[in-house]
Amino acid sequence: MKINTVKKILSLLGLFAAVGFPLSASAVPAQVILIRHGEKPLDDKNMSLSEKGSQRAKALALLFEKRPELKKSGLPTALFASAYIPGNGTKRPIETLTPLSETLHLKIDSSYARDDYEKLAQSILTNPMFDKKTIMISWVHTFIPKLAKALGSSPAEKWDDAVYDRLWLIHFNPSGSVTSEEAYQKLLPGDSQ
Repeated sequence: MKINTVKKILSLLGLFAAVGFPLSASAVPAQVILIRHGEKPLDDKNMSLSEKGSQRAKALALLFEKRPELKKSGLPTALFASAYIPGNGTKRPIETLTPLSETLHLKIDSSYARDDYEKLAQSILTNPMFDKKTIMISWVHTFIPKLAKALGSSPAEKWDDAVYDRLWLIHFNPSGSVTSEEAYQKLLPGDSQ
C-alpha cells in the first residue's frame, strides 16, 4: 500500500473519531441471566430433556411472572442457547428456552457451540443491540463458570451435576462494576427455596 493511501485512511479514521462515529462497538447489558438446561434423562445417549426437564422448560415460560424481581432491568430481549452439534452437544439448552421464547416472541440464538462461550460473551459485550438490556442464556453446566468469567463476572462456583433450578445473575452496574449473585428458579415442587 502506498504511503499516501495510508495517510488518507488515517485521516478518514481521525475524522470519523472527531465527529463521534464509533470505530468499535461496545455494549453494557443491564443483566445477564445464566441457567443450566432442564433435567436430562437417565440415558446418556438421549440428548433431549427428561419429562421433568420438559416441565421445567414450560415453567420457565412463567419465570418472570412468578419472580418479578428478575425483571427489574426488563424482560429478556435476547435468548441464547448452546448449539446442538451431534457428537458435541445436546438439544437440552434449546429445548429449555423454547417455551419462554414462544411467550416472549423471541428467537433463540443457538449459533454458538458449548465451548464457544468466549465468542458469545464477546458478542454480547460488543453488540450495541444488547446495551442496557437483559439477556438470558441456557448453557451446559460445565461451561457456565467459564461463560460467567468471560462476561466479566467473578467466576461462578462449580455447578453441581444434580442442580437444575439455579440462576446465575450478572448485573452490569452504571458505574462500570459487575456484580453477580446466585438465585433459584422456585418453579417446580422440590426446587430450592
